Amino acid sequence: MMRAWFDFNGRGDRIDFLGTVWLLLPGLALLGTPLFLMGMGVLQQAALLAFDLVALGLGLAAILVAMAGAARRLQDLGFSAWWLALAVLVPVVGLVGLVVLALVPGSAEPNAYGPSPRRTTRGPLAT
Repeated sequence: MMRAWFDFNGRGDRIDFLGTVWLLLPGLALLGTPLFLMGMGVLQQAALLAFDLVALGLGLAAILVAMAGAARRLQDLGFSAWWLALAVLVPVVGLVGLVVLALVPGSAEPNAYGPSPRRTTRGPLAT
């Protein structure tokens, strides 16, 4: 899963995609809690600038990781990663697209984006 967090090339299966999503969500929640507390005036304003810079860097990294995972997943389904632009510009499309990326299995055959990322072992998490 962590093999290519910032790699927009190739294909990614559902396990890689969902693993990335489930790692990013708690991290973003932990990052957002201090920002919320600072906004409410609970934490000192002196820490605001330093934390904002750290939060900005981590937030941008999280966006890149999420977009790379979605791009690889789209390519596994045979679509161009440029479809991400539609998901960003139209929020409802992005939400529906996220569900589709999580639920629809990719093709087992190689496509224009590379060989299938499907695992060869069978088990409860096999795609």
